Amino acid sequence: MDLATRLSDMTRVCLTSLFPDNPDNLWNRGSYTALLKGAGALNDTAGLQLTEQPDDADIVLFSDVGGVPGLLVPFMSAYRRCWTKALVYSDADFPPDCLRGVYASIMRTRYDANWHAGGPYIREGAATWSSVVLGAPLKLFTFAGSCETHPVRQKLLELYGESGLVLNSNRQRVTAAFSAGSTAEIAELRRVMEVSVGQGQFALCPRGVGASSMRLFEVMSMGRAPVIISDEWVPPSGPNWNDFSIRIAEAEVEHLHELLEPHRHRAHEMGVLARRAWEEWFSPDVWLKRTVEACISLQKRPGFGKRIPLMKKWAAGFGCSTELRGAVRFLKHRSRFPQSFAK
Repeated sequence: MDLATRLSDMTRVCLTSLFPDNPDNLWNRGSYTALLKGAGALNDTAGLQLTEQPDDADIVLFSDVGGVPGLLVPFMSAYRRCWTKALVYSDADFPPDCLRGVYASIMRTRYDANWHAGGPYIREGAATWSSVVLGAPLKLFTFAGSCETHPVRQKLLELYGESGLVLNSNRQRVTAAFSAGSTAEIAELRRVMEVSVGQGQFALCPRGVGASSMRLFEVMSMGRAPVIISDEWVPPSGPNWNDFSIRIAEAEVEHLHELLEPHRHRAHEMGVLARRAWEEWFSPDVWLKRTVEACISLQKRPGFGKRIPLMKKWAAGFGCSTELRGAVRFLKHRSRFPQSFAK
């Protein structure tokens, strides 16, 4: 049965979160909340129907999966009861990729096309722009964001900070604003980012702690051509990324002017195409639909519904949890981070 037929037959989806529903888990349940809201934007032609009963579903989608708790999913009663149709969505920086599912930040060196699908960041409160309001750009490229989350961002700040092409947002300030839900502070951070993006013909999207970055999808929604700087990035399926984005190796960031100048004449057109691709593939209204489509595709891959491949992946992934991998990466690059972050 092909994808179109499967969707036309009304795919039943049971959506659940790894975290219980209580006020302390508003942030942890961010993906679940966003996907659930996305269901309200779907019309009858989307071919999806939500059900609260895992036994009645064609797909049981576990969201908000990350870190060590994510590795425990195969032992949850709900997962064990329906593991032949269970998949996960994770936007964690270092996801538990032993589970078959859709990942916003899966690393290229861990990616398995039969097991993983790339996807956008799906989270309640994610910054999106309903329309493009940017003015005429004055610079070739710009970036505004925390430069403390990865050495390549720190390198960008060292190279282009004095010229104003790269602006550093204090990571502690950003974390505190979103953790506290400070509307005014978040609005100010987004205003600074919008002004920065509006000044550049291209918008830099360097990797952060994880292989991907929310900035990529924010920039696309604003109608600017993204410059993706991440050697481990796995492009989400759907659009033709070469039409509207440019990829640059992390080791080549000191040559950005030379690498981007030949594309200057296409910058506006690429920005328009980026916005169209975002609307079609990554906007909140299609988050649930596109995620389910990716899940249906994964269900057709070799080994789906078989316990032995699952347990092999789980055993391999246990030593690659968020905490362990994050700690190793941090210690490896400790000397390259600002002292305020390395302490």
